[in-house]
Amino acid sequence: MIPAAQQAGIRKIIVTHPRLQRATQAQMESMAKQGAILECIYSDLDQCAGMIKSIGAEHFIISSDLGQVGRPVHTDGMKTFIVHLRSQGITQAQIDLVSRTNPALLLGLKP
Repeated sequence: MIPAAQQAGIRKIIVTHPRLQRATQAQMESMAKQGAILECIYSDLDQCAGMIKSIGAEHFIISSDLGQVGRPVHTDGMKTFIVHLRSQGITQAQIDLVSRTNPALLLGLKP
């Protein structure tokens, strides 16, 4: 779908929940090479660091995907998410990319 979207003139593509869609590592790498940004969510907490390390932080955004009853509120979830990423060896520069820079670029803002 990514090439079709690009052919239609779409320049900013986010693949939401690639892990929950059961995308393989090779598929995610292909999506990233095609210019898509992959979304890593709170539910993928244990897999996100590995995905970011292997594919590259420049290809990801993180989001809480929270708000459901019985789950953490967004702010607490994002804090937990970032602390977990740091504990898994993701650098502050990589965290800035996935949490600030890449989302700002997608929104057309200066990071």
